[in-house]
Amino acid sequence: MLFSDKENIAIELGVSQFRPEELSVNMRDRKLIIEGHHEERSDDHGSIERHFVRKYSLPEKTKLDTI
Repeated sequence: MLFSDKENIAIELGVSQFRPEELSVNMRDRKLIIEGHHEERSDDHGSIERHFVRKYSLPEKTKLDTI
């Protein structure tokens, strides 16, 4: 979910199935990029993997050093 007012932007993602080391937050070209990658066990029946990428374009007035 994205919340904003005149001064702030907040992003809330449901990532409880990921460990902190499986998440990354980066900035590229005024885009906030949040990524998660989680691999679970592999067995004779297959494997389970979760992966997501969310990209948010930030407004021009955003002070990038405050993120």
